[in-house]
Amino acid sequence: MKKNNEDMKFLGVDGFSEIESITPETEKKNEKHTAVHAAKIDITEIMAKLGKKLKASKVKSQPVHTKGGTREHTVYKKRVVLSVAAGVTATMLSVVTAASALDGSGSPAEKKPAAAPAPAVTVADEPKEKAEVKTGSDPAALYIDGELKGAVENGGKLETMLNQMLLDAKEGYDSSTTTTFANSVEVKPYSGKSYEDVNVLLAKVQDSLSIKLETDWVYETEVAYETEVVYDDTMPADQEEITQEGVNGVSKITYRLTYIDGVQVDAADTDVEVVTEPVKEKKVIGTYVKPGEATGEFMWPVPHTHTVSSYMEWRWGRMHNGIDIAGGGDYGEPFLASDGGTVIWSGNDGGGYGNYVMIDHGNGYVTVYGHACELACSTGDYVNKGDVIGYIGSTGNSTGPHLHFEIRLNGEYQNPLDYVS
Repeated sequence: MKKNNEDMKFLGVDGFSEIESITPETEKKNEKHTAVHAAKIDITEIMAKLGKKLKASKVKSQPVHTKGGTREHTVYKKRVVLSVAAGVTATMLSVVTAASALDGSGSPAEKKPAAAPAPAVTVADEPKEKAEVKTGSDPAALYIDGELKGAVENGGKLETMLNQMLLDAKEGYDSSTTTTFANSVEVKPYSGKSYEDVNVLLAKVQDSLSIKLETDWVYETEVAYETEVVYDDTMPADQEEITQEGVNGVSKITYRLTYIDGVQVDAADTDVEVVTEPVKEKKVIGTYVKPGEATGEFMWPVPHTHTVSSYMEWRWGRMHNGIDIAGGGDYGEPFLASDGGTVIWSGNDGGGYGNYVMIDHGNGYVTVYGHACELACSTGDYVNKGDVIGYIGSTGNSTGPHLHFEIRLNGEYQNPLDYVS
């Protein structure tokens, strides 16, 4: 699976963390270049110096183990990225391109334990790759970023040495790695009379050359499983059962990392391969509620209005032990059982509640509904949450149609607004 460039992520050299800052230009060296005389330097010495410069700046990485939620990322294969010393402004390659990649198996390295660093991929036992020797001996000039740096009598030798620098830059890395010059490097025909020795010219410009290295980083990551829920109306509502355990899957992700003079400038995920598909968790949740069985949660008992006309508070010299619900035009409107349970009273005992209902919910809670004009249940009935149990009136000690609503826990009055709204 490919992803668009807009989705690319940037990675630090120490692992799959975001780069703190990436600048479009690499920092110039402050060291002053000392001119080298042809008489004192030969090709072996120049290439040795360049090799030192490259080897001294190789990035040593280690496997990354990060956790996010239930996911754990583990490095599957690391193709180590070369970084060379900080150079000059990075621009696009013009003429001179990368030499062919090193021969390598490209097969995944064995996974290492979480705490053990992964060794760099090397080809120490393989012969060093050599650039194709150019046979052309025509004079040529070297241009870097459009600026003439010097001319040599043997243009073929100059191209060979430039290409060898690119090969040396990726030495020790697998066949996914490519190197190019990040800035514009051009070798053009030259008709002038002033020449330099090839070795001297390269020694003079070595700090003006920037090398771009690209390589793949492949790692495995867990893919969280999904949960499939089936509702069963024959299973009690407070029960659930897992019928199939979920198992995380595994995906292999390939990132293409780009470095210029040792500074990471890009990292894009180029491929996602599913190694193991996740296995769904299957869960059955019960929905059956036995008639008269409490759910443990209370609902607002008056469907047509949520207006509270009187709160649980001191009123007329005594405590008002519930709330009054009235919104106008309430007479004859139905009121509902706030939760399932057994009706332990439905009637009028001549007290201040008038016609009222009491429901025992079987869990220490009892609800009271007062001042009804008519009742729709009888003592001993089992009622479900939401059943109509009466109609709003103004019986008993009442100044107008409303529902008086109480919640009691083990005989203690509770503020209904702590349970319903």
